[in-house]
Amino acid sequence: MKTIRYLFIAFFPPLFSQGQELPIIEKASGATVFFNQDLYVPGDTAFFKVLLLPSLQLPLDGEQLLHIDLINKSGIIIFKQNIKVKEGGGGNQLILPNPLAPGAYIFNLSVNGVSHSIWSKPIMVAGEKRFTINSDTGGANQSPQNVSQQNSIEILGVSASYFGRQKVDVKIDTHRPNDEFLKSNVGVRVTNLKVASLFSPQNLVAGKPNGVNVSKKRNSRGSKVDLNTKLVWQGKVLYKGTNTPVPDSTHVAIFLQKSMMGYDFYALKEGRFSISSLFDFYETDKLFVLAEYKGKELPIDLAIDQQEVSSLHAPVLSLTENREWYSEFSMHKGEVDRAFYFSKENLDKGTTESNSGDLLEDEFQKPDITVRISEYLIFPTIEEIIREIIPSLSVKRNEDDLRLKMNLLISLDNPVASKETPLLIIDGVMTKDVNFFLGMKPADVISIKLIRKMNKLLPWGLLGKDGVVFVTTKNPLVAKEIVAYYPEVKGLTKALPFYTKNYSIPGNPLIPDFRTTLYWNAELPIDETGKATFSFYTADSLGEFIIQLEGETVDGQSQFGTKPFSVLFKPKD
Repeated sequence: MKTIRYLFIAFFPPLFSQGQELPIIEKASGATVFFNQDLYVPGDTAFFKVLLLPSLQLPLDGEQLLHIDLINKSGIIIFKQNIKVKEGGGGNQLILPNPLAPGAYIFNLSVNGVSHSIWSKPIMVAGEKRFTINSDTGGANQSPQNVSQQNSIEILGVSASYFGRQKVDVKIDTHRPNDEFLKSNVGVRVTNLKVASLFSPQNLVAGKPNGVNVSKKRNSRGSKVDLNTKLVWQGKVLYKGTNTPVPDSTHVAIFLQKSMMGYDFYALKEGRFSISSLFDFYETDKLFVLAEYKGKELPIDLAIDQQEVSSLHAPVLSLTENREWYSEFSMHKGEVDRAFYFSKENLDKGTTESNSGDLLEDEFQKPDITVRISEYLIFPTIEEIIREIIPSLSVKRNEDDLRLKMNLLISLDNPVASKETPLLIIDGVMTKDVNFFLGMKPADVISIKLIRKMNKLLPWGLLGKDGVVFVTTKNPLVAKEIVAYYPEVKGLTKALPFYTKNYSIPGNPLIPDFRTTLYWNAELPIDETGKATFSFYTADSLGEFIIQLEGETVDGQSQFGTKPFSVLFKPKD
């Protein structure tokens, strides 16, 4: 079961205060990024391996948090994500937005808020026509200093050609004559040559956000560095609908709706805040926010700092008259995949989701009052239901104010009216919108439950101080309507497995299998002798393919390995 976490950090200073720099590795530092392909179309999943390359040897132990921006030729950041790697390297993926204009896009990688120079090709997004990079644009065809150009990883056991759906067994040897082995796992891709250029330093594009050329070779000096491994949110707490900050020391509570994590904290001068997520959460989440100053609730907006424009620009491209093969391939592949979607393999797949409302109820132990609406005559409005059948809850109206009030139990014989509207949790989504609640259709409501005992409410701090009302409905669209305009925060991107077809397992042989990347592994483990093995199956896609490997030795030298082969049509017996 998912754990609900609510943390009081109001009485502790923020992990990173206003104006305080995050700890950094090195201003002059770099990274390499190795993709499963060099060419994509909008909507593709670009798998990649990233390896941090500080200019001095700085041992990277444990986990590191990396922030990635995808930047276009105008310097606009079109996509953001956060990933975690271990020991300075690891694999993840980027789902390219759809639609996305054809052209070149670059990665900007930040560690602890400091941009890293990245030695990698730009991400090429194909359009109808083929294109080339203009040689006079910044960053194109530049190579970093002191990069080893050795194609020294041996690839063994691979034949010159195979038929479709045939198994390929590969052995690799990373051992060098001076007994230096790779320091980390190897990145491996097996890709059609039409969407892959030979992976070599001459083809790399250097982005240099710090204005320095970076040596990828490390020396033997250095000491451990303290890397931030948690997401940090910074911004301002503003009066709702304005740019006016709330007073210093305003008490603020936030709750991540999907991840079910909450934080209490105090705003600083000019409404600034800076808090660190102490627990990992994934993908985008919606924030419910609540604020109080001198005992009175404040209507607020949470303005989270967002960088939308970068000083970096992706290379400018020139279109040719030639049609782009990969765009046509992807279009036809999509048509084939849709035609065979309702195969047994896809129909068998399914997901289940837990009810966040039930989990929140469990966290409060059990409701103090439960009313099942179906047991009563249907009233025309929620307000009449409250007045007639919901004990300890009332609606208070005056000329310019509408509130709910709950009788809270400090002890069994000591009820006290709440000062503000109780927290409303409708199908697991938090709100304080009384008008929305009273405007709901009674026929949509299954039950209304109240938490009014203070011993249950105290652990929830500002969120629970006026009581809690749980509402369960028959309509899943109600909760979506509530969170539609809530502020968003970007969590981590969870590394997904790369799809590889195993033809040793029985399946439907009539389902077509068209793939340009036959195999991808961001971290193929190397044994103590510097060797490794892996295998994959060819697909129905014919043509020229290439096995490419990328790794780094203990002394910081980049190593590569390449091996071409063909996939041929197998005639019927």
